[in-house]
Amino acid sequence: MLLAVALIFMTVAVVASVVVPLMRAQRPLPERSAFDRAVYRDQLKELERDVARGLIDASEASSARREIERRLLAADATGETAVQRRAASPTLAVALALGVPMGAALIYLALGAPGMPGQPFAARGHESAPADSIAGHGDFAASAAKLEQELNAQPADAEKWLLLARTEAELRQWQKSADAYRRAMSLTGGGPELASAYGEMLVMAADGIVTPAAHEAFEAGLAHDPADVPARFYLALAEAQAGNTKGAIEMWQKLAADQPNDSEIRAELSRRIEEAAKVAGIPAPALPPPSSAAAAPPPAAGSPAASPPSPTAQDIANAQQMSDEDRQAMIRSMVAKLAARLESQPNDLDGWLRLGRAYGVLGERDKAIDAYDQAQRLLPAGSDQRQEVTSAIAALKAK
Repeated sequence: MLLAVALIFMTVAVVASVVVPLMRAQRPLPERSAFDRAVYRDQLKELERDVARGLIDASEASSARREIERRLLAADATGETAVQRRAASPTLAVALALGVPMGAALIYLALGAPGMPGQPFAARGHESAPADSIAGHGDFAASAAKLEQELNAQPADAEKWLLLARTEAELRQWQKSADAYRRAMSLTGGGPELASAYGEMLVMAADGIVTPAAHEAFEAGLAHDPADVPARFYLALAEAQAGNTKGAIEMWQKLAADQPNDSEIRAELSRRIEEAAKVAGIPAPALPPPSSAAAAPPPAAGSPAASPPSPTAQDIANAQQMSDEDRQAMIRSMVAKLAARLESQPNDLDGWLRLGRAYGVLGERDKAIDAYDQAQRLLPAGSDQRQEVTSAIAALKAK
């Protein structure tokens, strides 16, 4: 409501600043000779002051006075008339007064969202955010500084090294992130997700070049998990950078076939394939359709792995009448069904994000972090959601 009132006042002020001058006629400008006469009179006064101060003698003053008086008489004899400025334009004023607000309203109706309800700033973006996220990059920098201080005192804390690596990645401090990943791997013995993340940071630090160290990290990740998406993506990129364009395209095609049709990484794979084919001077093949496993629909309702259905209005009403214990039991049952489904569909990014949110609400911190870790593995490089997932993990670990 306050915003609407403010916009109305702003519109009125803008329209008034344009319309009011058009509603009144402006005074005519004085003729040029009037300005000339004023100048010559000032010159006469200045001449008298110079004579009084003894700056010029009487003969020079007399000659100058005659010249100024001659010019003054010439200006008086000029028959100029006042310059008339435009008259009032009430028609134009009314047209603008009506046209400007109506035009603004039509543009807003065409491009805006007048039916969208108001929303506090702090609540915006929660639809896509995986959990209550901490603030933006400024807070990431503060978090990184705090983690570095804590790690100086506790250098063997692998969990904090991992959190620092993710935080530095969000700050685009690629080499610092890679160093933190390497420390975390040395303390935990490594793992497919850590090896791939470490390799990715090395690639980013090298301006997109898959270095030998990064190549080795991706191979280690792929040895642990043959379905490791980042490892497969960057190993194909390494082939393209080595000149094996056809091999790279073939590897990217196989990776695309293993992704659902609506996966973000398919668009990135298509772009990479087109670029590689253009450089090699060969036609770019179309992406293959998802394989049967990647495109398989979710299990039928009622099966053990089925996703819990959305609650109906009656379900919500019933839940409101439950005791706290019964309501918690119902929520845990739905979360358990979702977790069971994800065991058979581990590539469901949205499912892992929902599971992370659910465990966060239930206060099961470790399970929420594990769910977000699974989601982060499925996110392609450069995805905006990586920051959101990292924020959620940081917020959970800070509790």
